[in-house]
Amino acid sequence: MARKYFIYNSDTYRYEAHILTKQQKLNKLGWTMGGAAVLTALFLALNYWVLGDISKGAADNLNKQLADQMMDLRLQLQKMDLSIEKIHKNDQSYFRSILNLPKITTSEWEAGFGGSEQSIYEGKPNYLRQTLILEQKLNHKFSLQKQSFRELATASAANQDQLSKVPTLRPLKGRILSGFGYRRDPISGGVHFHPGLDLDARYGEPIHAVAEGTVIEAGGSDGGYGIQVEIDHGYGYVTKYAHMSKLAVKPGQKVKRKDVIGYVGNTGYSVGAHLHYEVIRYGNKIDPRDYILAD
Repeated sequence: MARKYFIYNSDTYRYEAHILTKQQKLNKLGWTMGGAAVLTALFLALNYWVLGDISKGAADNLNKQLADQMMDLRLQLQKMDLSIEKIHKNDQSYFRSILNLPKITTSEWEAGFGGSEQSIYEGKPNYLRQTLILEQKLNHKFSLQKQSFRELATASAANQDQLSKVPTLRPLKGRILSGFGYRRDPISGGVHFHPGLDLDARYGEPIHAVAEGTVIEAGGSDGGYGIQVEIDHGYGYVTKYAHMSKLAVKPGQKVKRKDVIGYVGNTGYSVGAHLHYEVIRYGNKIDPRDYILAD
């Protein structure tokens, strides 16, 4: 039985029964399906926009996390860079100089990773690019330093005698009261050049030889040093120890590293118990701190 529909008739002013034709049914089905299609499309579009916003937010959050991690990594790499620069400085100014090895040039050391090589990182986020470039520079420096250590090891094995006579120790453990260079004189008040280190120490504390050598002077001095000891270590090195209270060696005596050579005092041009210590290389007084590597 056909389903009846009631339609309002404006001529008779009442609802009248109406049976849909086949075409009308098809038209109604089309509108129904079309409406459903529109609703489905709207739902999918809304879903896409919402998910798109969520995905974008997730991507932004991930990028922030990566940027933070890269910043932490870059800070660690920068600390490593400072450490290797310190090693390189000692290598250049001390080890390679002592062993008569040529220094690594600044251009070679700083070559690292740059210019056209950096172009492979173009288009990458800045935080990532900076970290990768720093990592490449460090790899370059580590490679050079590793090769330098090999050269130093080979040279040191062939120069054991020379190394045993380089003044690398402190004569005692006291803190530095006054360094190498110009200073205000503690007695006269004028500005004078101080050719060594003044080390704080108790009166009578033992003083040690900083390397192997032969005592060339042990006794009093008229130059303000008071009771002093000078040791010739060979290879152009001489060390001086002044203001002693008592001697433990005599001229011509052979000493080894860490042997006691005298005791802290307050003799000569001095205002209190301490040790004045000098390093001389080929007749020139140099800063002892450039040679002290261990206490």
